[in-house]
Amino acid sequence: MSVSGRVEVRAAGTHTEVYATRLTESSMKSAWVESEVEAAFEKERKQKRTVLFPIQLDVAVMEAEEAWAVDIRTRNIGDFRGWKEHDKYKKAFERLLKDLKAE
Repeated sequence: MSVSGRVEVRAAGTHTEVYATRLTESSMKSAWVESEVEAAFEKERKQKRTVLFPIQLDVAVMEAEEAWAVDIRTRNIGDFRGWKEHDKYKKAFERLLKDLKAE
């Protein structure tokens, strides 16, 4: 499973590209993930809409000191830390879908 990537979303006759980024202790150390996050931030500035949908699997993003991680903390982060528990996963997934549909 990749840690970050561009995802095409199609709904109700629309089509858009978003960035879904899985944030973990390991991915927070990745220069590639940092590059993808920065690319998403740039796309957001140009298009004036949200394209980055971060997904938190542990607490690493909340403790990271990198500037891009600090910027991510200013937005809604999909909280999938309880992904092994069905109810917690379902709640987090529904929230992510709601956020995607809002864009």
